[in-house]
Amino acid sequence: MTHQEEQKFLNELEKKLWAAADKRRIADVARETGLSRVTETLLYKETSQKVDLNTIEKICLLFGFGIGDFLELQISNKSKENHPLSENK
Repeated sequence: MTHQEEQKFLNELEKKLWAAADKRRIADVARETGLSRVTETLLYKETSQKVDLNTIEKICLLFGFGIGDFLELQISNKSKENHPLSENK
């Protein structure tokens, strides 16, 4: 995943996370997920550089949505050309 793709993913995660939060405070989310308040603050302020799978899992469980709500497979042209099932070979 490129840095640009990672940033796009983080932005989508953050938007969906806080839309689902329904006015919950950062401290409440941190307490309910067991994640650090620093992690929650970075997500809330959209300044997080990365998010690990454990964090995503805890947030998904808390707010009741799935990983598919955040992840989208985007295949570049270069990846398509190099794929073993590509018709271009």
